[in-house]
Amino acid sequence: MNQYFKIKEKHSDYLLLFRMGDFYEIFFEDAVKASQVLHITLTKRGKHLGQDIPMCGIPHHALDAYLQKLIKNGVVVAICDQVEDPAEAKKNKKIVERQITRLVTPGTLTEDRFLEASEHNYLAAIGLPEKFSTNDENHKEQQVTLSWVELSTGEFNYLNCSFGNLQSELLRLSPSEILIPSNFEYVFKVRLEEYHVTLRKPASYQHYANFIQNHFKLDKLSSYSGVSYLIILISHYQIVGHNYMWNDFGLCQMPTLSTPEKFKMERNMSIDLATRKSLELTRTLSGSRKGSLLSIIDKCVTAPGARLLSNRLASPLAVPSEIEDRLDCVEYLTEDKVLIDQIRDYLKNCYDIERAIQRLSMSRGSPKDLFTVAATVSQCQQLKEIILENEARRHTKLPTVLAKVVEELNSDVQLEAMNEILSAMKEYEDLPTSVSEGGFIRVGYSTELDEWLKLSQHSETLIQDLQKEYKDKTGISTLKIKNNNVMGYFVEIPSSQRDRILPFKEFSHKQTMTNVVRFKTDKLEELQEKLGKAQQEAIDMELKIFFQLQKKLLIIAKTLLSSAQSIASIDLYSSLALLARERSYTRPNVTPFIESEELEKSKKKVPILNIQKGRHPIVEYAQQNVGLTFVSNDCTMFNNENRLMLLTGANMAGKSTYLRQNALIIILAQMGCFVPAQKAEFMVVDKIFSRVGASDNLANDQSTFMVEMVETANILNQATNKSFVIMDELGRGTSVLEGLSIATAVIQHLHNKIQCRALFATHFHELIEKAKELKFMKPYKLEVRVNKSNNITFTYKIVPDEIIDGQSAASTHSSYAIQVAKLAGVPSIVTDEAEKILAKLKAERK
Repeated sequence: MNQYFKIKEKHSDYLLLFRMGDFYEIFFEDAVKASQVLHITLTKRGKHLGQDIPMCGIPHHALDAYLQKLIKNGVVVAICDQVEDPAEAKKNKKIVERQITRLVTPGTLTEDRFLEASEHNYLAAIGLPEKFSTNDENHKEQQVTLSWVELSTGEFNYLNCSFGNLQSELLRLSPSEILIPSNFEYVFKVRLEEYHVTLRKPASYQHYANFIQNHFKLDKLSSYSGVSYLIILISHYQIVGHNYMWNDFGLCQMPTLSTPEKFKMERNMSIDLATRKSLELTRTLSGSRKGSLLSIIDKCVTAPGARLLSNRLASPLAVPSEIEDRLDCVEYLTEDKVLIDQIRDYLKNCYDIERAIQRLSMSRGSPKDLFTVAATVSQCQQLKEIILENEARRHTKLPTVLAKVVEELNSDVQLEAMNEILSAMKEYEDLPTSVSEGGFIRVGYSTELDEWLKLSQHSETLIQDLQKEYKDKTGISTLKIKNNNVMGYFVEIPSSQRDRILPFKEFSHKQTMTNVVRFKTDKLEELQEKLGKAQQEAIDMELKIFFQLQKKLLIIAKTLLSSAQSIASIDLYSSLALLARERSYTRPNVTPFIESEELEKSKKKVPILNIQKGRHPIVEYAQQNVGLTFVSNDCTMFNNENRLMLLTGANMAGKSTYLRQNALIIILAQMGCFVPAQKAEFMVVDKIFSRVGASDNLANDQSTFMVEMVETANILNQATNKSFVIMDELGRGTSVLEGLSIATAVIQHLHNKIQCRALFATHFHELIEKAKELKFMKPYKLEVRVNKSNNITFTYKIVPDEIIDGQSAASTHSSYAIQVAKLAGVPSIVTDEAEKILAKLKAERK
């Protein structure tokens, strides 16, 4: 057990799988945990310090199945394998040498069976300034570095942001694992409780600087301001078993990573933590993908396409020219349904080669991975031809971005290498899941391999053929080739036939029995030797061919990853085009932002936000599924008229839906997607904020009202005149007068100071009177019809509101709360009493 203790001591945070023969055995506390998670029998083996040692085990061939269960239950695993032949160790009278061959953590998974095909699996690292402290009153403004890598695809990025915005960026990425410096554990104990956090010692810059600079061919390391904490990622890789060395076949085990690219926050729309959750972009409030905006618009055929869609939805652009480039691609495809269908038909035969290439580069690949890359890249040639033929037939040039994507689908160099791989490999259905199994090289590719396979698979036939040859040669019909453990293969004839074989010098006498005589021949000895090692030789030969082909592939891995990204882009654009056609989405027009002073000088009426007959994409989709029609609404703001809409109306009338739908339309437009509206044009938005819905945060000791105020403070401190803000029922969590006061002050600040575009929904009807004071605020309401019986009907239409002469806003508006209570099933005895109390209060107020 000394060997076990030494290895376990170095990996105390991991559940250790210790290879012993055909099993991985698990001891002590690890065994107790594993037996509970895996539902396997807990037993005991030997004693330690006088106590029984708990033990359980799993068969080595079933490792993947058990590993999957451990990972799903949040258990990190250290796999310790035998790295020496047990027979050799026994011969030298020593313990079999064992080493950690892999550390399995959530962020380092690359196998398809462990990952969601349409979702990223990011490993992130956070870097803080050495003197960072939460006791500093300005700590939220301090700059931190966030780095992330997708080990299964090679994507590698970093950014610098304020500590206050860090959680929003993490929510955008949703990393599977976050590495943090161990000396800052106290900073993140509560903030990152929903993530899998791994503590690491602060990385040594000097130790890894040369490696990073050389590997990524960086001219100046200092030009990457986040590089010091990219080092943490690299050091983590080294710890988890990637040794950066060449094996016998010349294959580098370093994952094929893209050059670290800085995520330019100014290039992308900023969406804070509360807004991402409120708008349910990629996850619903309950945490499910189903029902989110992403699930509603995802029509991608390939997994890489779905991941790219998720990326773009999480990070919409803020540069109008780049948005237009994306929209050009979607529009080009939208105009040709036949082309969309052709593209999607070809994409159905494309595999997830991003992840396959990464597994191959890390020596985790299988014959299926090698085949899928080759088959997909070859398929790209036909896809390329279809798109280019369509371009020629339509006499319409491909948009610049789409043309570049199509060009990078493949190259002659790629096709040459891929064709060789396809000529060597069997069909996909016939391929094993592991290289060690053998049986994946096509017959006829290698003469030498074919010989070994023939020997391995047809040994009996070969013996029979040689026996027939000897019978024909000697004329002895009773000649037989036999085999035993002592002599191996030998030729046996009846004693009476001995004289007939003596003239043939190749037969060497070995044994005389009572009735038979036995001989050996050089040819039989050679055949015996070949048969003895044929199976292993066949597997070794296949391995050699596999690694040779893999090496050829990895030499062009960077260009192959570009092809994979092109496949994802074409899938994305064609799926968005199909979405637009099926759901009647239209192309938005996102224009550069023009400052108000400049607009005033021009005296022109310019739409700063003009959405005609807009629809909520999620609600509309849900209603269509049950045969209902969504009621569309306009949202119009012009520079010389209004930039703030005050919205009142009954509960359940659709205020929150209206607020969210306009925010979602802006996000869809700026990610490069057509939108659910008859028309949409607006000046580009730099940030979107949503203060909709409220709940407490007991973990941080915050009441519902406190959460509301924290989110409001963030908006008022972060929003600019280019931003878009939606706020719903601000101030409802406190007394009426205090809530009204806060709501009034916030509206004035949004209007006078920030001067951003905003939708402000409220039940404080007194705020309508502020329209007389605030030049660029206009009141609107959700129309409600009331019949003679005082029953209400929701029309879900937004209409302009106004102040009736001689009456206050409070006396002419209602939220119809009591009527809604009746609809909800509140007992009539309660609602009747509520109506009496309301009438009394109104009379007293007059």
